[in-house]
Amino acid sequence: MQRILIVITVLAASARLAPAAGPELDPRIEQAEQQRVQTVRRITPATIAVFDNQGEGGGSGVIIRADGLAVTNFHVVAPCGPFMTCGLPDGRVVAAVLLGVDPPGDVALIRLIDDRPFPVAEIGDSDRVSAGEEVFVVGNPFLLADDLQPTVTCGILSGVHRYQYPAGSILEYADCLQTDAAINPGNSGGPLYDSRGRLIGINGRASFEKRGRVNVGVGYAISINQVLRFAAHLESGRIVDHARLGATVSTLSRGRVVIDDIDADSDAYRRGLRYGDQVVRLAGRDVTSANQVQNIVATYPPGSRLAITCLRAGGETIETTVRLSPAHEASELEEIVGAQLAQPPKEPPIGDVFEPRVGYANYLPNRAHRDLILQTCLLRVEAGASLPWRITGTDANRGKVALDLAADRVTFSSERSEYWIDPNADLSTQRDPPGSGGLLAALSLMRTLFTEGPAGLQDCYYVGALPRGSSDELRDCIVAHHHGATAEFYFTTEACRLERIEYFSDAAADPCVVLLNWPDASAQRPAGLRVSVGDDVWLNLDELRLTASAEASP
Repeated sequence: MQRILIVITVLAASARLAPAAGPELDPRIEQAEQQRVQTVRRITPATIAVFDNQGEGGGSGVIIRADGLAVTNFHVVAPCGPFMTCGLPDGRVVAAVLLGVDPPGDVALIRLIDDRPFPVAEIGDSDRVSAGEEVFVVGNPFLLADDLQPTVTCGILSGVHRYQYPAGSILEYADCLQTDAAINPGNSGGPLYDSRGRLIGINGRASFEKRGRVNVGVGYAISINQVLRFAAHLESGRIVDHARLGATVSTLSRGRVVIDDIDADSDAYRRGLRYGDQVVRLAGRDVTSANQVQNIVATYPPGSRLAITCLRAGGETIETTVRLSPAHEASELEEIVGAQLAQPPKEPPIGDVFEPRVGYANYLPNRAHRDLILQTCLLRVEAGASLPWRITGTDANRGKVALDLAADRVTFSSERSEYWIDPNADLSTQRDPPGSGGLLAALSLMRTLFTEGPAGLQDCYYVGALPRGSSDELRDCIVAHHHGATAEFYFTTEACRLERIEYFSDAAADPCVVLLNWPDASAQRPAGLRVSVGDDVWLNLDELRLTASAEASP
């Protein structure tokens, strides 16, 4: 009987100690957790660990194209130099080469070298995210990922469209994303994803507790939309600058943003903007502070064209498009890159992927892009290098027009007048015909580019694919500097047809813009040519013919 009482007592005590049955977990919570796990599994393969070739310094990056094109921070690749080693979560360890750098924006483009395709991040739209949304930071904090498996932290977007002024340097974080997801040392250059696993930013700056270098919940990421605007420029192997408006603005009462200074030689001034004008809209966004204006402008490369709307005292509205100018001198950027970027080793770890040249992070991809465009386009320009070219057509005002392009003389002839220039003299002072902005010089450089190639010009390089088509379609751009003048040549990206020339005899004047009209996709020659300066059309030729023979000699 005593034994029975003991057993009953023990069972009763056990019952009191057993956990009480609580409510079941809401299935929606379990589902959200599983979705988060699946998202993390999907976003990690495109994340890379970046190391220098000694396996010491480094950071993170993310692959954006299956051929190995990846984005990281400039400050991550600087100690590595032109060559680095990258580890992928699938276990691959591959060599990588630097393509281009953007020191003001702290961005670098690299290419991983391997025959197999790479996993790619899904690109999102950083302009469509809002504070409070859940985000993931993926990377290699403290370079601890010896097994190449990245670390994932989760948080929210604390803010969007943030701006950080340069602090004693040219580094400028504009229109960036702020998050409380932990961005620790080593996460730099890695991806920031939204809750659906879309890439919305490249992790950069963060605030740390000084002693332990531990994240304190304030991190910043460069918006992916900004990165994509610069990607084509960076892929050209150049050292890329950011843009400026050519005017400064200040914020007055009631959210009014007014121009308080404007450069007289800027495109903003030539497009009609003046001191005191109120800026109300820029690049499709309403602006109510000077901070917003800089936030927008600083996310574009020089040469970009932004739509701007201003109000003038008296009620006049000015709507125009302004071409942005460089924010820094090229020599300043070259000096910074030269001081921070490690020198290439005497014996490169991989060959035929890097070529040094002043002004470039890697000249090889630039030369390759440029030469491929010209070689392909030369197939459509059946002209001998030693023969003059003749362009003829009919203009509604000038009647029949002939343009004769030879190595020693370039001539414009119409029923009204004749003008000529010497293509071997200073082109910046030869702007004939009057009012054309330098048409003869522009066409002379075109002929030199196609007949002699880059060797016939003082400098010739590839810029990237820029929005210059009729509806802002991308066009491959080659720039030529020769005899004091500059010409930009724009080619269709698929058919490789020359479609547009912008010729600058003077940086303070509107360029001479030559548009070539191709009638259809199968056409081998343009059917028309239009010349404009600013908002005015100077020449419009129909029935265009291009010939190259001894008969074309003036």
